[in-house]
Amino acid sequence: MSGEAARIVRRGTVLFWLAVLSGALLAFELLSGVLLWFVIPSGQGRGASGSATALGFDRHLWLDLHDWAALMLTAVVIAHIAMHWKWVVRQTRAYFGGRRPAAASSRVSGGSA
Repeated sequence: MSGEAARIVRRGTVLFWLAVLSGALLAFELLSGVLLWFVIPSGQGRGASGSATALGFDRHLWLDLHDWAALMLTAVVIAHIAMHWKWVVRQTRAYFGGRRPAAASSRVSGGSA
């Protein structure tokens, strides 16, 4: 495998694992958010120990896990955007008309100069 092909495979593998990680973190955020909102809302569901629990964890631990998962998800999304930065720049320039005038004029005239 050539150097360029190996780089593409490595990049694809990293993007795959970023997608898997972001999906897992998003699922955890959804689960913990639903638990915090509906199952153990603040001021509700006090157990024998005086704190609300779900799946064996108290509300404070769920809040900590939810917050840390949100920070990790943010880092994964930033890494994903960084890996696609050239595409983001190209699309932004195309959308806002940042293409060179020569390329735009040849496109309008059908490609003949």
